[in-house]
Amino acid sequence: TQTQRSVSRGFSLRPQFSLSMRPFAGLTFRNPLQLRTESEFSGFSGFIQNVSKWFAMRHGCRVPKLNRPPDQRRALLRGLTTQLLRHGRIKTTRARASAIRKHIDKMITLAKGGKLHQRRQALGFIYDKQLVHALFAEVQERYGE
Repeated sequence: TQTQRSVSRGFSLRPQFSLSMRPFAGLTFRNPLQLRTESEFSGFSGFIQNVSKWFAMRHGCRVPKLNRPPDQRRALLRGLTTQLLRHGRIKTTRARASAIRKHIDKMITLAKGGKLHQRRQALGFIYDKQLVHALFAEVQERYGE
């Protein structure tokens, strides 16, 4: 870079800079027409394959997203599970109902076991402590085998 003084219109104390910028090459080749060997090209295609796995389709991934981040989704599922166990029936969407089914089944299975560790696991998921104690006490009459 060079600094020059401007004296065309009076006296100026501000130096003028002339910058020569190189174009940003980034992740591309500098001159794609010079790329002629197969070994140079194969390294670049491997890079594309590594990036493509970030945008792959979610085959076999069975977690319902419910349009929420993971912490909000977990809180929603815990709240819906607590309300369903308390009231026996709730009004919700089909996607949310199918998402809480596995959590409800797990809580009922934990209550059927009735051991201390299973009770503590249920207390860690269900918001209401008295509801957990009532669930463990009445699980056989309410849900049967």
